[in-house]
Amino acid sequence: MIVSNHPTPLVSVVIPAYNEELAIKHDIEIIQAALDGAGYDWELIVVDDGSQDRTAEIAESLGAVVLRHALNKGTGGARSTGVRYAKGEIIIMTDADGTYPNQDMP
Repeated sequence: MIVSNHPTPLVSVVIPAYNEELAIKHDIEIIQAALDGAGYDWELIVVDDGSQDRTAEIAESLGAVVLRHALNKGTGGARSTGVRYAKGEIIIMTDADGTYPNQDMP
């Protein structure tokens, strides 16, 4: 999903995720609120890195673009997939496990 508010650079947020069904909803909602509040045009890309849970399903239900790896390729592999797909002039990478304070984005 690309959300367009006005003519600003498109921001792509890439989130590698592996079995993060308990955290992904909260992370996506925080990121969406931060980017909407800043007035950016944005897209949110979740790379499901071979999860065996509902990570991809939850992310899709919240409007994220979900790219899937059949097998886990690690964080670096998931980030590379997301960056290759991203359309933004600005690319932000974060993690689904809460390592970084997404509410401080951008």
